[in-house]
Amino acid sequence: MNRKGQTLILFVILIPIILLIAAVVIDTGILMNEHLRLSSLTTTVLKETFPKRKEITTEEILEYYQKNNVPTDAIVIHITDASIEIQNEYDVESVFGKMIGIQGYKINVHKKIVENQDDYKIIEE
Repeated sequence: MNRKGQTLILFVILIPIILLIAAVVIDTGILMNEHLRLSSLTTTVLKETFPKRKEITTEEILEYYQKNNVPTDAIVIHITDASIEIQNEYDVESVFGKMIGIQGYKINVHKKIVENQDDYKIIEE
């Protein structure tokens, strides 16, 4: 029996499946990286601004995000005497999801820092 074309047919069938799996892995990696970047930046901003929470303004907090090229269009900041709360959400453009109709992914982080005796505590919501 002649089997010369079977490997080629199997290869042609498996290539799109392998490319689809690679695309999902790459998009997931980009999404996780952006979420980690936003979460870490928000934690850093909360730690930096908490000691001076009584005199800091929202514009000064927004500058931290702008210096790190993070969109601030949908950011919500609440500053009180005992806490600072930051919620930020933005879209991350999909690289390979466009092939199946996904234009982008939403990244959302909501954190709050509160006074806890002589220290502080960060609450992730």
